[in-house]
Amino acid sequence: MKSRIIIFSLLLFTFFACKKRLEPIDEIGSPVFYMSGEINNVPLTLEAGKNNYYLITDYRMDNDNVLEFTGNLKQNCSTCKAGLKIILRDYKKSTGYLFRPDSSFEKHNYDFSRNGLANIPYYTIKLNAVSTGSAALVSELWQFSDGSSETTAQVNKTLKSGTVQPIKYTCSYSNGCSSSINNKLKLNYFLNPNQLPEFSYTSLDSSHNIYKFYAIGDPSNIYLWDFGDGKIIKGKTIFYGFSSNKVVNVSLKQINGTDTMEISKNIRTGSNTDCLANFSTELIPVEDPYNFSTVMLEWTDESGVTYSSAEIKQDLNTNFSLLSSESFKTNASGMKTRLLKLLINCKLSNGSNTIEIKNLEGKMAVAHP
Repeated sequence: MKSRIIIFSLLLFTFFACKKRLEPIDEIGSPVFYMSGEINNVPLTLEAGKNNYYLITDYRMDNDNVLEFTGNLKQNCSTCKAGLKIILRDYKKSTGYLFRPDSSFEKHNYDFSRNGLANIPYYTIKLNAVSTGSAALVSELWQFSDGSSETTAQVNKTLKSGTVQPIKYTCSYSNGCSSSINNKLKLNYFLNPNQLPEFSYTSLDSSHNIYKFYAIGDPSNIYLWDFGDGKIIKGKTIFYGFSSNKVVNVSLKQINGTDTMEISKNIRTGSNTDCLANFSTELIPVEDPYNFSTVMLEWTDESGVTYSSAEIKQDLNTNFSLLSSESFKTNASGMKTRLLKLLINCKLSNGSNTIEIKNLEGKMAVAHP
């Protein structure tokens, strides 16, 4: 009888030891994989192990020898269609280099990839000083947000995309007159529609200092003028009277949907002859045809409609932030995985409709070599 019990126990042990074990999807107290935030202002929470959600991890190499790392948090049932998918592209081609997870999953903000477009990680900004004064020009000074400065009339500066770059220019003359101008450049990840707006002006009545101001741009845009007197005037073409002869800083804000751009100019009114500082800009994109270190996000709703970040231009308020990464378990296919902590704000489109993801935070994993 004792030998039968031992044999039966061995059979039970063999059965459970040989049975395929599913990878655990829950940590103690909270799920390993989850994303929580809002879609179109409606709360959304996805958790592996709840409501049939589970995570699929994978990686592949595209035709340009660039690795793509995938995590897909989706539902596992025949009638379930909802799911969230991320695809991260590596920071360089994989040919001839040893894969290093710490480099490929470095903590930073990823640019969003776009279908059919090259990513623009940087811009070369050509700046040209436009200074005027009645005396000899003594000095010129450019100041940038990174703390650097230049002292020539023309400057080429390479700046990172996905940023708003304040630039200050100051000119000084031998008679003691000096003038400064500040402008902000908005640098998008893709071919930049956000050039600085432009305006022109003419004097209509010199005895009363009445001027006509005209915004150069699409009539469908909203144009807001600021003359430094606390009043904001709306309109593409406006008329404005100044109380005295002086140098005035005029600002024009141009609004096109969610894109807001602004430019400032110093102008003289009446017979004023004080010096003026202004500058012109030219944006030259530094393109990345391989879309290194970019991400594509897909959301499939309950009806099976898929929305993608690659179908729509993102604005500067969007972000895909990789907050941390760490080595994780191998997946069911034996691939190594990386656990990623993410924060996402972006827009997705299915070609005809747009949805907005806000403050989507959580942890997902991707596979890698």
